[in-house]
Amino acid sequence: AFDPRMGVRLRPVFSSDFTHFDVPDFSEVIPEAFEMVEKGYVTRQDFREFTFTNAARLHTGNNPHFFRDTVVEQAVAAELGLSN
Repeated sequence: AFDPRMGVRLRPVFSSDFTHFDVPDFSEVIPEAFEMVEKGYVTRQDFREFTFTNAARLHTGNNPHFFRDTVVEQAVAAELGLSN
């Protein structure tokens, strides 16, 4: 999704089934996903978009106030340039 050879920038969203029975340690989910950065498959910016920006954009697309009164409200507003 982040390969520039595609000629288009997709907006994938991180998703995990970390609450399923086959994930023995929840604390390993994000670090394991971060291995994409460590192995050079994606940049840190790509990873940020994958795990935060794209999901924020998805949820605010139809409702800019989707995150109002949540702990991430300010971070989402800053990331997407939304007014509070």
